[in-house]
Amino acid sequence: MSGRAEAMSYDGFSGGAKSVFLPNVTRRFFGFVTPIIIQNLGATTTTATASFVARGGGAPNQNIIRVIDPGRSQFIDPNSTVGLIDGTAYSVTITADQPIAVVVNTHHDDSFVANPVAYSADGIAIGATTVYAPYFAKNVARLGVSTMVVQNVGTSTTTPSLKFTPLGGGTATTFSLPSIAVGSGTAFDPRYTSGDTTKPLCGSASSTGCLADGEYTVEASAGGTGIAAAVSVIGGASAMGYTALTQATGKYYLPNVTRTLGGATGWTTPILLQSSTATGATLNWFRFSDGGLVTSQNVSLTAGSGVRIDPRSVPNLTDDTQYAVVVTATGGNIASIVVELATGADNAMIYEGFAQ
Repeated sequence: MSGRAEAMSYDGFSGGAKSVFLPNVTRRFFGFVTPIIIQNLGATTTTATASFVARGGGAPNQNIIRVIDPGRSQFIDPNSTVGLIDGTAYSVTITADQPIAVVVNTHHDDSFVANPVAYSADGIAIGATTVYAPYFAKNVARLGVSTMVVQNVGTSTTTPSLKFTPLGGGTATTFSLPSIAVGSGTAFDPRYTSGDTTKPLCGSASSTGCLADGEYTVEASAGGTGIAAAVSVIGGASAMGYTALTQATGKYYLPNVTRTLGGATGWTTPILLQSSTATGATLNWFRFSDGGLVTSQNVSLTAGSGVRIDPRSVPNLTDDTQYAVVVTATGGNIASIVVELATGADNAMIYEGFAQ
């Protein structure tokens, strides 16, 4: 595979919504740009209005209009959209009188970029007072560092909190974010004290206002109003991202899980499983080729923490094979994503599991 190859994945849609939230949209922000694709899932032509609110208030808000026929799509490219400002990050709310579906593609791949990267994520149709991020990294080998952008999608100003628990279990650390106005967003970057890029850089060890280097699960909570969140994981030669899950439920479907697909350096897709209240879970692994149940796996969970399940370490699974996985919680609820990794280039992606 070419050293300039990029890998992107996102979930398909079973339906649309008349309001869709995009916590993190950028125009030439540290080289990143995020074109938006909007599809009309309704029966008649719709006018979609994208309301851009600059993060931190450093640029004027803008409303961008797209008229979209049924079944068709239109895009918004921030880099070429009049009124949007270079070096600015926005939170966006798109409204329409017909149901729409939205995908955001994040690119850092100009011709002069040595290691081009990209990732995709779905727009968020509904927020929640608590959202779940099963994977978050601070200075992890190859994968790099995560940021989380939280958008206020409710009806009143809110001050969210983020609870970080080490992957595999441990003592949780909670941070309060700045107050967020309706429609706006704020970012948490763990490289900086309290996640605030205007404050001093953190070291590798845990200290006041700083997480230790490592991997975490995150719960973002906002009391009585709704929030949505986007998580990125940016490394030196790879990038991946996903939207935080708005539902912790008793069952999650993971339609594509692979073990060294394509050979030893091919795609392996660890499952990240986060417990909100569950004490355990059963994973049923079904082989693509014949639909057969290959193995049932039981894992123990602790409320508030998460685990990684690597297909290469699961007995009875075979190399170069695809599986569909159904995860059923015991004693409470779970949230889950799938990380997709292969050797070389920007071979890193994430998709969100499907809650039932």
